Parts: sequence; structure tokens; C-alpha cells
Amino acid sequence: MKERLAINENKMAALHEQISLNLKNFLIQFDSQRHGQEKLTIGGYSPLKYEPVWFQAFDKHVDWKYSLVHMHEDINLTYHSVDFAEILTGELGLRLEEQKLSSSVIPDVVLIPGLAYTRSLERLGRGKAYFDNYLKNYKGEKIGLFFGLQEVDDVFLEKHDMKLDLIITEKEIIRGNK
Repeated sequence: MKERLAINENKMAALHEQISLNLKNFLIQFDSQRHGQEKLTIGGYSPLKYEPVWFQAFDKHVDWKYSLVHMHEDINLTYHSVDFAEILTGELGLRLEEQKLSSSVIPDVVLIPGLAYTRSLERLGRGKAYFDNYLKNYKGEKIGLFFGLQEVDDVFLEKHDMKLDLIITEKEIIRGNK
């Protein structure tokens, strides 16, 4: 626990950068294996204070489409197209503006934060099952983004909890059997 409390701003920035770089490198490889399909659509999130900033190592030169999650009050979520420049401003939140909600997209890859994870690709969310509800019928790649310090032995899964396909931290990529 002391190690978790001892992280300063410079260390946090380095952790965000490394997670983002690991994600970017994975997505470049993943995209290269899609042979001739449309541009990769990434379903991202607006990071809360202690969630990985997934886009920190990205740049405009990567030819992908971006969408952000919108969390509805009825515990459902949808993804909506956004420009990469809008993501960089950090001004988009968990509920997107009305004009962005006119049409939704289904991303090829969804990025999912959480409070904790296990090596078995289980995640502990914030308790309302927004992502679990979406993921139960989702066919794309489910990527959890975490700091290595968030690893635990058990997250005490409930019936509705969905496993991830892989987890990316600043130290490693943990893959499942897909």
C-alpha cells in the first residue's frame, strides 16, 4: 500500500505514457492483422482522475477512427464518433453533448478502465455494470487498461461480470485464450 501512495505526478505521467504506448503498439499490430477491413474504430473513455490516459502516446498520424463512450442514466452505454482533437482537449466527459448522440457506432475495440484486475482477465468496475451490460453481446476486442499496482488476486466476480480479452498495463500485456 505504501508503494501505491508514494506515486508523484512525474511517476504518474510516466505510467500513463507507458500504458498508452503499450496500447498504441498493440493496436498497430492488431490493425495490421485485419487485412483490408475498414479503418479500425477504437471505443475509448474520458479518463477519471486515477484512470489510465489511454491516448497520451497517440498522434494524429495513426489512421484510426475514434469514438467515446456515453453513459446513459438507465445503466446502458453507447459509443459515438469523435475527432481525435476533441479527445485531446479532455473536455468530453462521461455524458456526451446532445449533437454527438445522433448516431452511435460499434467499435472494433473497446477500452475499459476499472478499479482492479486479475491475471485471469477479470475486472472490478465501479459497481453499476455499465460495461458488463454492454459487453455481454459485444463481439469485438475487449481491452482493460490498468496500472500494474491495480492487480489483485481476486475481484469476487458476480454472475453479470464479463471477462476481458486482454489487459494492458505499463509493464505488460496479459492475453486470454481467444
